Amino acid sequence: MKKNLFSLLLPLFIAAILIATMTAAGSEWLLNKKINPMVVQAANLILLITSCLNIFFQKRNLQQPNPQAVMRGIIGATMVKLFFLASLVLVYIIAAGEKRSVYAVIVSMGCYIVYSWIETRISLRLKSDK
Repeated sequence: MKKNLFSLLLPLFIAAILIATMTAAGSEWLLNKKINPMVVQAANLILLITSCLNIFFQKRNLQQPNPQAVMRGIIGATMVKLFFLASLVLVYIIAAGEKRSVYAVIVSMGCYIVYSWIETRISLRLKSDK
């Protein structure tokens, strides 16, 4: 059964809404734990965008007749995403200086794991649709 892009991305949007809601509702608690909620919200948005783009590219790559091209596309997109996010973390750490929130970066890494797990589930659904 072929799925349209929105139904594939729905779990990512649900995760983004849940993370954003929990961050907004618990912002005072997060601040008490020295976690900057704005950094977590920004990371959530960046992770949503990069995950959606990654799924879009994976869906496009699955239409290739060459299985090696499919694997190169999937691994390449994942590596670009990883390096892009790592560079954003470095930029944040350098730009924030003494006001940086290391705990917010750690929470964002946890969000990265959640998004990666959801992406893997979506990728498995894409593969089974083909």
